[in-house]
Amino acid sequence: KGPLAEAAFQSRASSITLDYKNGELDPDPKELDKIDIEKFGGSGRYVFNSGWLVDASYSQLELDPKSKGADSIDVDVWSIGGGKYLNENTTLVFTYSNIDPDEIDDLDRYEVELQHLCQASWGAVKLNASYGLVDIDDEDDIDIYGLSATYYWNNNLGFGVSYKNDSDVELFDEVETYSVFSEWFITENIAVSAAYVDVEFDDED
Repeated sequence: KGPLAEAAFQSRASSITLDYKNGELDPDPKELDKIDIEKFGGSGRYVFNSGWLVDASYSQLELDPKSKGADSIDVDVWSIGGGKYLNENTTLVFTYSNIDPDEIDDLDRYEVELQHLCQASWGAVKLNASYGLVDIDDEDDIDIYGLSATYYWNNNLGFGVSYKNDSDVELFDEVETYSVFSEWFITENIAVSAAYVDVEFDDED
């Protein structure tokens, strides 16, 4: 038995997840408006006996700038992916996503992600590494890569950090996202989580 948050991963169980998030983005540089963020969606994974797996997800993100007269933006995102358990605690998954913002051409995203869970007497660590690109019509592709690590103090409580880099963005040389997060399972089936996210924009020369 390991961390409850990784129960489905360890047991190779098929799963369905519902998700709701609400927060605020306070950009720097300051000329960008503060933005209220609301997100809801769902995802699922089906794992075959052979270790092959299929993922699918859908989410809707509402971005609501706080400046007077600014319109909110809805972004629909759906994805489908496939991959395999390379061993008992390691997966490699390829994912295709379609990102469809209001009144803007939709975007195609391609990503590969490696996940590994390491368990020891002092706890457990989940490691994630990913690389991908976003295909934009008539624009340069956006390269995306990220790393994250979650340390599980015990089976109920975990703390994590993550980093993501979006390079060659139209308005900036790159966008870097740092986050810290935690999750606590109150019971085997109920958990609460919290996260802090910092997004940094590097201006083009």
